[in-house]
Amino acid sequence: MGSLRGGGILSSETQDARNQNSKRAFVSFRHQRYNGCFPFGNFAAQNPDGRVNVAISHSPGLFEGNWLNWNGFISQILNRLKLFSFMVGDKIATVLKGRVPKNLSHPSHRLAAVLMPIQEREDGDYLVLTKRAEELNHHRGQVAFPGGRVDAEDRGELEAALRESYEEIGIHPSDVRVLGRLDQVTAAYDFVVTPFVGLIPAHYEFRLNPVETAAVFSVPISALLEPKCVTIADHLSSHGEPVYHFYFDGWDIWGATARIIVQFLELVYGYQINKP
Repeated sequence: MGSLRGGGILSSETQDARNQNSKRAFVSFRHQRYNGCFPFGNFAAQNPDGRVNVAISHSPGLFEGNWLNWNGFISQILNRLKLFSFMVGDKIATVLKGRVPKNLSHPSHRLAAVLMPIQEREDGDYLVLTKRAEELNHHRGQVAFPGGRVDAEDRGELEAALRESYEEIGIHPSDVRVLGRLDQVTAAYDFVVTPFVGLIPAHYEFRLNPVETAAVFSVPISALLEPKCVTIADHLSSHGEPVYHFYFDGWDIWGATARIIVQFLELVYGYQINKP
């Protein structure tokens, strides 16, 4: 791993950087004083931990006379530093905060909450979903958003959604930009679920709790918008609601999770589906 040394702005370690074949050097940037050798004085490219890893190409022809192609180089750095998509996030937040989400009045139902994590990557926006462990008492083996029952210690549904997301797949609450909430939906076992939408870093190291979660995966929103991705069952749920199935890469996303997705796509992306 490359690092900065002494008073220089940039240093890197790579295998035979002068070789005729293109190499990739992983470098770390920190704020350094100007030493007169580069076209600007102070350069800082840091994440909240004070470091960020950036991959750059290092080959003859890219650097002419040992000078970098600054326009392309800085553009790449800025793209990789974009941990949160404020463009997409602001769009979603504007839509969700411009409406009053509906609550269901079911005194006998139990309250639950989920987080819909969204990642903006270079190739588009993704939803993060989980497969619940087979050993669980409720919704075992099903695809779901991270979340669970609202405990007495939780200060509301949002805290429950964030707590459960951290316990199940390791999303720290401080890494979530909460954009708003959707309408409550019913689920099996007499649950009423409150969904929250949140933006998380584009690349995240999930930590699965095997007691609760068997797998975590992501689905491009563009794929969910394709008409061929969804089917509607010819019967209604036990609560009299449409039964949607989104199929992607071998996953069957259905039940309350699918209804939450349909609601989100309708509100934010103008999604239209022929409901029975």
